[in-house]
Amino acid sequence: MLVLPSGLTFLDHAIERLHNVVNLVATSGRAIERESVAFIPDLEASMGPAMAVYSAVFYAEQCGRNLVLITPVDMPDLTADHLRQLIDAADTHQPTCATFDEGVPHPLVAIYPVSLKSELERVVASPRRSLRAWLSTRSFTAVSLPSLALRNINTPDQLS
Repeated sequence: MLVLPSGLTFLDHAIERLHNVVNLVATSGRAIERESVAFIPDLEASMGPAMAVYSAVFYAEQCGRNLVLITPVDMPDLTADHLRQLIDAADTHQPTCATFDEGVPHPLVAIYPVSLKSELERVVASPRRSLRAWLSTRSFTAVSLPSLALRNINTPDQLS
């Protein structure tokens, strides 16, 4: 398990930054038991990030929410201020995605309207299940964030 210099696990860090900007925090993937965090199981296992996003949108709809903020756990330099920039730019009719370099949307640092559930269902049912490919075919609101925030950590060596 990777631990940040602050002593927090990546998951704890992600939950903390989300609690600073939203009033309902949920995780997907592995079930956890935390008092202030809901768990969203993938509607179908082993289908990748597109299924996780679709499952989150489905869950949000069940909770009466209109938008879903998606963030990965393994981006420790992504801050609550970055997430607030996404929230401030959120569009209720199209995805709002962070861009880091050259305007390419990052599908896992994004806000998805619940109204796009049927489109996301088609992405999940497609052979590639690629959110990035889907975003390349449609309009989205871009929020430029510093490239440092994009740092993705998967190993202890990458952390140092």
